[in-house]
Amino acid sequence: MKNKTLIFLSLLSFWFVSETQAQDFWEMMTPHKDVSSIAMNSEGHLYIGAKDTLTGHGGLYRSMDDGESWELLYHHLYDHRPFTILCREEYVYFNDQDRFLRMSEADMAVDTVIEGSVANFLCSAKGESGIIYTGSDILFKTSDHGQTWDTLLTLSSTTEYFYDILEVSPDTIFASTVNWISGGGVYRSVDGGESWEWMLENYGVTSLEQASNGDIFAAGYGLFDENYGNVMVTHNGGDSWYMSLSMEYLQIQDMTVTPDDEIYFGSVGALVTNCGVYVSDHYGISWEHYITNVISASTKVHDIKVLNDGYTYICADRDELPWGIKNLYRSRDPLYTDISTIPQPQVDMIASPNPATQEVTFSFEVSAEQAELQILNVNGQEMFRQRYPSGPQAVRVGVSAWLPGVYIARVLSKRLLQGTVKFVVW
Repeated sequence: MKNKTLIFLSLLSFWFVSETQAQDFWEMMTPHKDVSSIAMNSEGHLYIGAKDTLTGHGGLYRSMDDGESWELLYHHLYDHRPFTILCREEYVYFNDQDRFLRMSEADMAVDTVIEGSVANFLCSAKGESGIIYTGSDILFKTSDHGQTWDTLLTLSSTTEYFYDILEVSPDTIFASTVNWISGGGVYRSVDGGESWEWMLENYGVTSLEQASNGDIFAAGYGLFDENYGNVMVTHNGGDSWYMSLSMEYLQIQDMTVTPDDEIYFGSVGALVTNCGVYVSDHYGISWEHYITNVISASTKVHDIKVLNDGYTYICADRDELPWGIKNLYRSRDPLYTDISTIPQPQVDMIASPNPATQEVTFSFEVSAEQAELQILNVNGQEMFRQRYPSGPQAVRVGVSAWLPGVYIARVLSKRLLQGTVKFVVW
């Protein structure tokens, strides 16, 4: 059953995007390859789907020396490049046109694990449960390394394809689609894939990500009949969605979230000023357009990943090459070095009522000697700050004089984030 769960908010004047200039953030890793996808295994070996611009050979490449050299492991049919790569334990999964393949890292043997869909396999994902998902116009899953596959969802339109999959739990799965005739959307299952609801109807959604506080972000081309690309967010598992960002002619291709909740997305926008990389470190409350000498506001960014070595990787066009040829770039420095050292939110927070018009009560417990409640508006401006002692807290904050919009409340202890919740003021 189609479920219209999208809540529209007239917040266009409150969305905030600033520009940040950085001179030497990126370094090129593949000067002679047209790259379409990136992955890394547990040993730190890099895999790319690419076509060599010198030899014309396309397929699956691997680097075992931090990108210094690349080995062609699988020669793709018709010299195409895999659109999806997934490393899982001792296997690498990738697509070859309308086949989904599995390669053993031990002996490089390649097996076809799914054959013959009408569209290329555009996405794949792995969940903490050990399940592997992949999709084209059909969404599949396997829990035995690809020996057997279950069909979860078949799209009714021949113009609609899956673009991303997010497993929140073994029971709760989100899948995003793009439909070139009517937009696409987000599908949700809360029973392990037995039944599905259609959400964000007629949205072209290319990427799904989840932050540590449970927020789920859906990014893409936006509504089918409008020229705005959007980042949508849900705070309650998909029951309602809010605008995090909307920009004219923005076309978001991919999004990634770091372990410390920085959100990055890449755009191939139709304007020469809204391409490149965008980042938010406020759970999508405000965004920065990250402009550098290498990746500018006019550089089309097709794929972006923060991999387990801590670096950010992107596939992006080079201005001096013919249109459509993409190279692999990496941040010069890692964003993090050890996931275990990153402080994770520990405090459960509730904002009630949400949305609110007059007053919001924030319920949380301070486990440290003292902590601070801070509230920011969509521009990152501080609206409220106060300290509280150890123990359970129920803090009432009047919001009747605040502008309508999305706000974020967070608890900090010794300047470290302990918990966060978003709320809406009507």
